[in-house]
Amino acid sequence: MTIHQILPLLQGSLSGLLLILVLANARKGLANLVFSFFLFSLTLWGYTIFMMRFTPDLGQAIWWERITIVFVAATSASFYHFTLRYSIERSSSRFLFIVYLYLVVVIALAPTSLIVKGMTTDVYGNAPIWGLLFPIYIAPIYILVGMAVYELNKLRRKSTSYAERNRLLYFILGAAAVLIAAVTDMLSALGVGIYPGTILANIVFALLTSVAILRYHLFDIQLATYKVTPFLLMAIIVGGIYSSIYFAVDYFGGLAITSVWLYLVLAIGIAHGIQPLWSKIQEWTNMLFYRGRYEHLKALAHLQEEVHSITDLSTINTTLPQLIQKAMQASHLCFLLPAQSMDDFRVTSSAGMSDSDSQTTLSNNSAVIRWLTTHGGLLRREDLEIIPQLQASTMHEKKVLEKLDADIYIPMRTRERLAGLLVIGPKTSRQPYSWEDERLLKRIASQMALNIENVYLYHASLEREKQLTVISNLNKAIGSSLDIQSTYDVFARELEKVVPVDWASIVLIEDDKLHFFALSTEIHSSWGKPGTIIPLQETATEWVAANKKPLVESDLAQQRRFKTGDNHYYDLGIRSIAYLPLFSQGEVLGSLIVGSAHPDSYNEGEIMFLEQAASQLSLTIENARLYARERGDRARLELLNEQRDEFFRAIAHELKTPLTAIKASGDLLSEELARKRQASLRRMMDNIQRGTDRLETMLNDLLDMAKAQATPLELHRQPLDIPIAIANAAELCYPPIKQKFQSLNLEIPETLPQVMADPERFDYIISNLLSNANKFSREGGKINVTARTENGNVLIEVIDSGPGIPKEEQELIFEPFYRGKFSGERIKGIGVGLATVKQMVKLHNGRVWVDSQLGKGSKFTVSLPLV
Repeated sequence: MTIHQILPLLQGSLSGLLLILVLANARKGLANLVFSFFLFSLTLWGYTIFMMRFTPDLGQAIWWERITIVFVAATSASFYHFTLRYSIERSSSRFLFIVYLYLVVVIALAPTSLIVKGMTTDVYGNAPIWGLLFPIYIAPIYILVGMAVYELNKLRRKSTSYAERNRLLYFILGAAAVLIAAVTDMLSALGVGIYPGTILANIVFALLTSVAILRYHLFDIQLATYKVTPFLLMAIIVGGIYSSIYFAVDYFGGLAITSVWLYLVLAIGIAHGIQPLWSKIQEWTNMLFYRGRYEHLKALAHLQEEVHSITDLSTINTTLPQLIQKAMQASHLCFLLPAQSMDDFRVTSSAGMSDSDSQTTLSNNSAVIRWLTTHGGLLRREDLEIIPQLQASTMHEKKVLEKLDADIYIPMRTRERLAGLLVIGPKTSRQPYSWEDERLLKRIASQMALNIENVYLYHASLEREKQLTVISNLNKAIGSSLDIQSTYDVFARELEKVVPVDWASIVLIEDDKLHFFALSTEIHSSWGKPGTIIPLQETATEWVAANKKPLVESDLAQQRRFKTGDNHYYDLGIRSIAYLPLFSQGEVLGSLIVGSAHPDSYNEGEIMFLEQAASQLSLTIENARLYARERGDRARLELLNEQRDEFFRAIAHELKTPLTAIKASGDLLSEELARKRQASLRRMMDNIQRGTDRLETMLNDLLDMAKAQATPLELHRQPLDIPIAIANAAELCYPPIKQKFQSLNLEIPETLPQVMADPERFDYIISNLLSNANKFSREGGKINVTARTENGNVLIEVIDSGPGIPKEEQELIFEPFYRGKFSGERIKGIGVGLATVKQMVKLHNGRVWVDSQLGKGSKFTVSLPLV
């Protein structure tokens, strides 16, 4: 199979594929159905040409050629018909009848030898020998294609849409390719040795027209030509100059001169002149393509330079709108930037618009804004009627869009958000905006969005720095004293540096009342003085406490929601007011109230700042309240401790005086009864003596503890030999231990180092622990005392075989007067011994603790630091 056979096969296959795509994606409308018939004819044209060239028998080939001429005529007729339907040209319907009558005549004459009378063999394969009526057959085909180009070009000149003009250019270029190729076919038919280019032209024709039908956004052919032309001109000029110099030198100087130095000189010369040459070529290209728009393009270039130099918002609001209007030759334009509330986009600057139009706003929730935010591409006037999402526009939004009367809406986007809109009205010439215009406008909008964002970020950083400074000063002001009222004037003055403050107050909720806690104002009034109390019901603070969020009333002159609004408006002259909740542990304890004499004084950013200030204020108020509560609680506890200690001392002293008399009398009576040898009286006397001894011991414990708590015990430290001190303390405890038939084992190394301790207090510690071990161990039980050194401390352990102490009571037994459930009723005492031991060990910079398990006894450990 040769290339001459492949090309018609390619035409048929490609046209068939395009036919399927058109039928699948663009079925609606008579124009598209006629275009499908055009592609069908083009498909069969390619296949019949392939069969004509592929068939070796010339007798069969002539019939394929006669079928081909039918589809060639059908192709031109259907394309012309499509052109009329596409342009909605009704006046040519009579002529259309003549066109299809011509097609019927061709079908009738095709089997005869009047159009194709025979076949021959050419370099590219089988070729027809044309008959007598061939000129009459071929002329209408070229006429129909030419008329189609004429209709399309007429429609293109009338169209106001640049996209539609570009689409029509695709049809025109495709048809023009067929007309140009027809010349090669004509020359080939006349015997000129040239390859007929109709097949190649048909492939181009099918591609261009099908793309124009199937795609909505098309590549800008004119723009592509405009972009490529300067490079072609540059290559031709530079190549021409280089070649001319080379051949001139070669002609006059001979090949010997054409050394590397010549190339170097040429390269330097071309490099030196290429920049001014390129500028000139670009200027020539602009004049060639745009002619009357040349000055317009110069304005566009100036516009791009200006956009890149934007450093503040004042440029956007003053010179830039007029500059864009002039460069784009627009009737009017405007910038829509987010309002402070961020609820809508407001016209901030404009050119060619009336003052009333300049007050236009577009809701942040409008269909246009939502679409631009989501998709990011620009919107054209015709898109508003095509894109389904934009059909949900409200009547108000439609009125706004009608008022703006825009041809293009260009989003000014950053990565995070929609920074604004550039809205362009129609051109003064009523010509559509080209894609080059649109691309330039998108670049301008992108650069403006970046600059706007940078300006906003810069001002936001300055504002944030100012706010942080004020917050720091607020912290210093309210942290310098726990008395809020004394520092509130400074607090209010710091607030004024960031937000408008003509009146400010703190109110706290106390049950169902509001207490004015602090106040600072330049407006003198009897309303809201510190200490004033009003009912909480139907106040803004009640609303804030219930909803746990700030509340802003923008203009009290227009609306007053709460009963306190009249006082604020009439008495203080406040127009706008903000209530910020003061939190404590998740609950609202009151509110910070700030008011301004001007309406709409508090925007979202200022409320966020006031929330931070309220948070700091909440912490200080809570600290002040906790400090006052703690100070009161501490004073009450100190008083109770003092009263308790005084009570213990009084009881101990009051009881000890009669106890001394009882004990002395008991001793005398015991001696008297011993001489009389009355056994029964003697037993009663022994009971009296044991009871007085136990009572005396308990009173001594109470006095020791009371003395230790009332005034710090004084220690008389001296080097203490541990083994000897433990042995002396154990000696005092032998009688009761022996009485219960218990064993006492001392495992004390003689090599223990000395400790600095008070001998009397040390003796009390060991004796008390041994006494407890004796009390709580059963008869016949074992008591062990060990000592060792560990990590710079001496550890003394007293281990008994008692019932053990529950884990939950092991910390409590060192508290005064605590008697655990484990002790039972048989053990006497008031529970102050271990508390005193703990206090004395602590005075020695040591520790005491217990390890115990129920049923296995207890181990008390005393840790004292070494010398």
